[in-house]
Amino acid sequence: MRGKKDPDKEFTELCDLEDVKVLKEKRKGNAEFKDEKYGSALSSYTNGLCRSLYNYILYGNRSLAHLKLGKNWEAMCDGFRCVVLKPDWPKGQYRYAEAWYNLGKLDKAITVVQTAITLNPKDQDLRNQENRFITERKKRKRPSSKSRTTNGYDQKSASCQTDSVYQFSGKDQSQTGNNADRLVNICVW
Repeated sequence: MRGKKDPDKEFTELCDLEDVKVLKEKRKGNAEFKDEKYGSALSSYTNGLCRSLYNYILYGNRSLAHLKLGKNWEAMCDGFRCVVLKPDWPKGQYRYAEAWYNLGKLDKAITVVQTAITLNPKDQDLRNQENRFITERKKRKRPSSKSRTTNGYDQKSASCQTDSVYQFSGKDQSQTGNNADRLVNICVW
């Protein structure tokens, strides 16, 4: 067997080399993020994901970079990918819930963070996030002196209608007329 390479050893060496390249992109992205170069960090995390498609940490980090850039839809999609790959990683759950919150879907954000707490009962950051969301919901539910209708539509029933779409029903947009259903297709890979 002289001159022939062991295929198992060669494969392992190639995988190790790829892991080093992914780690390099992750570290580069983290340094850029720390320097508040969120767009550059986003690119580095994306480069790492090109080499390691199932790296939950890179999806979580990219989700946070999207959040910092105000790209909440993209943050939610990457957060979703992260929690599918590693449901018990608190940072991923936190970022996923934060994206829903920034999208104005407070009830969905609360549901996500409460699910995360069942997986990580000792995580104080998740508990603080849940408290912040619940406090916000209480503020929003206080009656105001203004009318509850806008353009002839009752705001309460309108918000209930749109919230129900986010249950990943898989309905076609033409069936509901709501952009939320397109989100299902965007986030599935």
